[in-house]
Amino acid sequence: MAIQDNGKIVLAGNINNSSYNAIGLARLNSNGTADLTFGNNGRDTFFSVSSARSLGVNEMIVQPDGKILTTGYLQLNKDNFFTARYLNTQQIKTVASNNEIIASNVLKAGMYPNPVTGSQITLQFNMAYTGKVMIDIYDINGKQMLQPVNKNEHGGIVTENIVIPSSVPNGTYLITILANNEKKLLKFELMR
Repeated sequence: MAIQDNGKIVLAGNINNSSYNAIGLARLNSNGTADLTFGNNGRDTFFSVSSARSLGVNEMIVQPDGKILTTGYLQLNKDNFFTARYLNTQQIKTVASNNEIIASNVLKAGMYPNPVTGSQITLQFNMAYTGKVMIDIYDINGKQMLQPVNKNEHGGIVTENIVIPSSVPNGTYLITILANNEKKLLKFELMR
């Protein structure tokens, strides 16, 4: 817990439920009510991992510019540490000891196989925080062919297996991933 110069109270800790664990931040007004100008209705989460893995905050400070710095640990394939700077702009910059961790709020994405010779393509991308994800597939002329994903996802590395119906003809296609208010465009060849 930290108290900012303006009297607002900042809290950091772990969020645990049956499906995931995450680091959570919250800010309260000096009277104890949620500060709705902070994050998402006064709170935000990041570094979401499966509930079988552990993570935690070891230290938190509020910097003179109002940004929040947290350090802690998380368990992926091995034990790791993290340092995260919360900008209160829905963007998180991070530095960690493992390349699997999100290095910035820039949406990074990849897919395989390419070319697609079967009926499935796998997309993997990072999300800096929990939010809505929309994935659309367009033909090369810009016609929307599919919207296989339109749902909320937890922050972290997300994997989506997308089935391409047999009615979609061979050709060049574009995939757009919209997550955390950022868009990524990928191109693939369908060759069945």
